[in-house]
Amino acid sequence: MVILGLGSNVGDRLKHLGAAIRGLSALLQNTHCSRLLESPAMMPKDAPPEWNLPYINMAISGDTSLSPQALFKAIKTIEHKIGRVPRGAWGPREIDIDILAMDDKVLETAELTIPHRGLLERDFALLPLIDVAPDWRYPAAGKYHGWMAIDIIADKEFMLSEHLHDTGLKIHD
Repeated sequence: MVILGLGSNVGDRLKHLGAAIRGLSALLQNTHCSRLLESPAMMPKDAPPEWNLPYINMAISGDTSLSPQALFKAIKTIEHKIGRVPRGAWGPREIDIDILAMDDKVLETAELTIPHRGLLERDFALLPLIDVAPDWRYPAAGKYHGWMAIDIIADKEFMLSEHLHDTGLKIHD
């Protein structure tokens, strides 16, 4: 099973997320989609004010026979087809698709880290993850090795709030 995090904060965010799900349906079987959460953009200190656009985030899980590297390459193709414009690190994104986890794989290369490098610090990624993979356990070494995502969320006190709220919308799988 692979778990992907999707986000959009430029243009028609729901349209971009829907297009991403349609593109991913060619790569994944037995998919499940999470609720849609809205959160502020993560901003570097020197970011221009026009980058301050809220994200809609979600997760999708499914089965794939692709290797992590092949999946990563296919994801980049989908992002390009949807119209993602390169704006540098932390820039606004029409669509952003990240591999959050892939079974119990632990991988670190120059271009790809699984589980996703920022997963443990991102409420907007972990909360949707439990919607689609409630039994998933963190496979990497460290404090959270073997912990279920729901237990990590409780330990970190991640919850819905003004900062991160449920849109009430859902893209059906």
